[in-house]
Amino acid sequence: MLEGKRIYLDTSVIVNSFFANEVGTESSKKLMEKIKDGEFIACTSEFTILEIASAISRRSGDPDLVDEFVEELKVYPNLRIVPISKLLFDRAYEIATFNRLRAGDSIQVACAVLENTECLVQRDTDFKRAGKLIKILEPEELLSQNSEENTLGEENH
Repeated sequence: MLEGKRIYLDTSVIVNSFFANEVGTESSKKLMEKIKDGEFIACTSEFTILEIASAISRRSGDPDLVDEFVEELKVYPNLRIVPISKLLFDRAYEIATFNRLRAGDSIQVACAVLENTECLVQRDTDFKRAGKLIKILEPEELLSQNSEENTLGEENH
C-alpha cells in the first residue's frame, strides 16, 4: 500500500471539492478525505490560496465564507502550503516561457516539480502541456490508480 503518496493539488480540485453539484465534486471530496486520512500527503502553493479566495468570492459573494474555508485549509491535515520563493518564481517563469502555460498554472507546475511530488492533480486541461515535467492526473485517475495499487498490495500479502 502506498501510504503517504506525495501529490500536488491544483486550485481547481480544492475549489471543486467545495462547491456541490459540479461535475467531479464527489471525486474531489473523496480525494480531500484521503488526504485528511493520510493516504496522500499533499502540497499546494500560496498562490492557490489567492485563487481559492477569488473563486469562492466570485461565486458566493460572501467574504466570510472565503475566510472560513481558507482558514480551514491552512490547518488541513496532511496538506502543506508552500511559500512562493524566488526559486519557485524563477522556475515558474521558465515553465511559462517554454511550455506556453498561463502564469498561475506555471506557478502550480513549478511548485509541484520543486516539491518532488509524484503527480499534479487538477481539473484543467491546459496542464497537459506540462506532462513532460510531471505526471498530470485528474482526481478520478489518481483514486483509480491508488485503488488498483492497494488491491495489488493486498493480493501479494
